[in-house]
Amino acid sequence: MSSGVSCASRPNSSRQAPLRPLLTADPPVATAFRTGGGVGAAGAAITTGVARAAAASATILLVEDDDAIRRLFARGLAMAGAMGGTFVAAQLARGHIAFFGTLAFIATTIVIGAVGFYLGIDVPRPPMRATGRIDAVELMSAGGIFLAALAALVSVYGIIFDEIPPRAWEFVIGSWWFGGIVMLATAGLLGRRRPTQKVAAMSAGPIRDQRLRR
Repeated sequence: MSSGVSCASRPNSSRQAPLRPLLTADPPVATAFRTGGGVGAAGAAITTGVARAAAASATILLVEDDDAIRRLFARGLAMAGAMGGTFVAAQLARGHIAFFGTLAFIATTIVIGAVGFYLGIDVPRPPMRATGRIDAVELMSAGGIFLAALAALVSVYGIIFDEIPPRAWEFVIGSWWFGGIVMLATAGLLGRRRPTQKVAAMSAGPIRDQRLRR
């Protein structure tokens, strides 16, 4: 009898032997196995773990794709800003002021256009926003886009129809462009700093509550 019992118990122990590395490596599987669920509960726990790992990997891939799309979008905005700066510089260089035709001024106009459009158009939205209030950062970004686009449009019109603006209008077009770009760059920098500050303040709240409860 004792030999029969020992022989009958050997297959059960042999079934558990391959599961020992898995039980030690995965605590949920070990818990499901030890609480009486046996191999079936351990298999369900394994399936759940695999599903969670697949969902996590899919989320990582989506985040990486989203970052790639945003980088491509930002580079397109920078090229659009450089193109607008080229039109403005070309129009102002045809005017009566010799400084506007220098290489330094033309390069500065193009470069700040690329930087301003890169920073100021794709501004991150605040995580918490009160209804009925106008966001100052978004208003500054919209105003900068309007002024810079207006200067580029007037410049393109002057280039196509061969119109040389008067001396006063050269300063007006230049002020539209440079003022709009400064507004865009300022809005972009402020908008990128704002979510970090608010998220840090929000994450510090639960920590303080837990400390007070303790």
